[in-house]
Amino acid sequence: MAGLSTKMELAVVNALFGGSNLTALTDIYIGLCTSNPGDNAATAVAAELSGGNYARQGTTPSDWTTSENNPAKAELNAVQSFDMTGVTGATITHATLWKTSSATGDLDYIGSAAATVSVSFSIGDTVKIEAGNFDFEVG
Repeated sequence: MAGLSTKMELAVVNALFGGSNLTALTDIYIGLCTSNPGDNAATAVAAELSGGNYARQGTTPSDWTTSENNPAKAELNAVQSFDMTGVTGATITHATLWKTSSATGDLDYIGSAAATVSVSFSIGDTVKIEAGNFDFEVG
């Protein structure tokens, strides 16, 4: 399932009804996955690429445009490049959003989105997400 992780859904409910506050993020990191990352960090980490020069790529809130349509969404409006040097070739099916570049806990996992088109790569390729080609939907 794509969308907010279970912990993020709970954080929103707590902010609305429990009196806790949500803090705006200053950085949002994108990870690439070879299978459905699911709703929790353990399955997201298991699905995420690893090895070689691969690393989550950082964005800031200004790199995203939000929409009030139904479903509500945020669209990435900046190009993100992933260096696949030393990463075994595979097919990317999903992307994940994280609060940090390397954390693996449920409180750091924001959620996921399925790729509109799966992307295959070979060792040494650079995988790019072009501006306007990644939407994170909620709802």
